Amino acid sequence: MDDFDLLLQEVAEEASSQSSEPKAKKPSNKKGDPKKSSTKYGKFDSKNSVKPQDRPYTTNPKGKNIEKSSSESNLSDVLNYEEHVESSYHEQSERSFIDPITSLKNQIEDVRKRKQEDLERQNNELSQFHEKTITERNQRSKELREEIKERYETELKDLENMKISYSKMQNLTDSLGFNTNLLNNLSLKLNETKEVEETGKYTKLVQFEKTLQEREARILNKEQQVERDFLILQEKFENAGREENEIRGKYESEQGRIRAEKEKIFQVFQMIQKQIHEKKQDLVKETHKIKMQQESLAKRKDQVRKGVSARLQELQDYEDLMIQKHEETIKLINLERRQMSEKRDRLEEIRNETRVFEEKISKNTAIIERREQELNLEVEDLMKSKNAIEIQRAHLESEMQSMHLLSVKLHNQSEGISKSKEQLEIESNSLIKQEEDVENMKVYSKHELLTAKETWKQLEQQMRTFERMSVNLIQDISPDTSSWLLN
Repeated sequence: MDDFDLLLQEVAEEASSQSSEPKAKKPSNKKGDPKKSSTKYGKFDSKNSVKPQDRPYTTNPKGKNIEKSSSESNLSDVLNYEEHVESSYHEQSERSFIDPITSLKNQIEDVRKRKQEDLERQNNELSQFHEKTITERNQRSKELREEIKERYETELKDLENMKISYSKMQNLTDSLGFNTNLLNNLSLKLNETKEVEETGKYTKLVQFEKTLQEREARILNKEQQVERDFLILQEKFENAGREENEIRGKYESEQGRIRAEKEKIFQVFQMIQKQIHEKKQDLVKETHKIKMQQESLAKRKDQVRKGVSARLQELQDYEDLMIQKHEETIKLINLERRQMSEKRDRLEEIRNETRVFEEKISKNTAIIERREQELNLEVEDLMKSKNAIEIQRAHLESEMQSMHLLSVKLHNQSEGISKSKEQLEIESNSLIKQEEDVENMKVYSKHELLTAKETWKQLEQQMRTFERMSVNLIQDISPDTSSWLLN
């Protein structure tokens, strides 16, 4: 509007200046002295003026039709037209300034219309773009919500599985309590029989019972540690559920935390290996003690039978404990692997959402693959240790068979002695009852060994499935690295 006002002011000033000038004199009828007039938009030459009949179809300020002449030879006609033009010059000059003003107004209105149309187009484009962005954001938010729901569902399933495993652990603890009760009953019987015997043997048995109690205390402590670890894992799951919303902003901090957790897992695995090594040493010491006791069993029949039954029960209980602990370690490893797989899935999702961190994630995936190889090597070491334990188990079974043969021989000898001595019959009957209890315990232990073998087969199948899943994950992460690893 300011530019338009300025133009109007300029046009008005020019019109007023031209109207204030004196009127031009009439020209002579001479040929070489034509009348010329000048304006802002050009000079008006009377020579080039033509009659309305000879001018093309145009409009003059009065609204008359004039035509352009085709020749300049008719001077008489030109002179007559000049007189007509001079008489109406001032009127034409005033009206000639009105036409450019209207044209400027029209041009300004056209410019305004164009600008308004451009602005409307831009507004429409911006509104469309804004709607598109809003729809895309809504879709992304919906997808993220669905992914978060799926994560929570998977975590709830994992917690249910953990509860099931915890119930199984409680059942195992109940079975351990039953075995401890049996051991207590047998220890009471041994105390009743050993009161008649020598004081030296009594002290040895007391020491043996103390060792049993200490082992039971260790077992209870280890069970408490397992429960604490289970509670710690539950707390970790809850913390992971809370920290899902903060993963995007704290991606680098989570990488450091994951590394720390890996180091903790490695430390736990080393502790388990140390415990297995210590238990192997304890087994070696106990086998040496069993050999020493076999020599003493040949001297006194009653003591041999009772000691053998107690020792067999202890060995069976110890084997069961070893099997249970081995299964627990495998379960812990599987749980940790599941956690690692879940974390990998989270990392892959974050990788899809944030393409900016692709280089960092590639480095981290290489580190994770190396860690997987290390874990596979550690699993192979565990398999080797398991094979060694099975060999020891077979050796112990052979020793149990030899001890059973000795017990059979001693039973035959006791039958011969019972004919000559009536007092020993009562003791032999009690010993026969104890042997029946021992045989029942053997049957129970064999049944538990079969169940342990079945569980071991199931664990091997799970290990195979885990290896297949790890291979598939490696292929999904990067086909180049997967082909390299397979080669």
